[in-house]
Amino acid sequence: MSDIEVKRDKRLPFTCVDNRMIEDERAKCKHKSVYMSTCYYADSNGECFPSYSSIAKKAGVSRRTAIESIEDLVEWQYLSKVKRKREGTNSQTSNLYLILSEVVQEMHQGGARAALGVVQELHPNKNHINKTQLTTLFDRFWSTYPRKVKKPNAFKAWLKIKPDKQLTEEIIEGVEKYKQTEGWKQEDGKFIPHPATFLNGRQWEDEIDVESESECPFE
Repeated sequence: MSDIEVKRDKRLPFTCVDNRMIEDERAKCKHKSVYMSTCYYADSNGECFPSYSSIAKKAGVSRRTAIESIEDLVEWQYLSKVKRKREGTNSQTSNLYLILSEVVQEMHQGGARAALGVVQELHPNKNHINKTQLTTLFDRFWSTYPRKVKKPNAFKAWLKIKPDKQLTEEIIEGVEKYKQTEGWKQEDGKFIPHPATFLNGRQWEDEIDVESESECPFE
């Protein structure tokens, strides 16, 4: 199967790059080039899944250098990376990347209006949840959820909800309640929904009477 790539968002005639990357003294030319190339592939949500080879080609570096640079960018919280697997198989395909920059998000979503200067001011923290925080909160949910399948789909569902810390606690509380139900305990968790299904269905909001489910009728 050929490498999978996301088509570039054609609304902008340029690629947006966060000034933090330009100013970061840790970042060498290879990091800046790889970061810029990853941003090139990002859609209006800041997501993309180009192959290492595709990123390397755009950045003008070797595949090994691209891999090493991406690991650094993830550690420095410029990108988040989620491993993906092909549907119906266990073989790994290209990673899902999220650009952790509110400014880049605003520019992508502003489209041509931003390019023409109609958007005069960007407010990266206004009415938006920091992408780094979202990733951290998702990791908490993922570590709690008992059925760990299709992580990229779950992460996409998480991004749609954009939960803050309080809502994350409510979601985790809902997971813990469901863990006590017979339906989730049967047959080694066979009937536990995929995490993306749980999130998309907002199942943490279900009213669950755990005590009545565990109550013995012969007492």
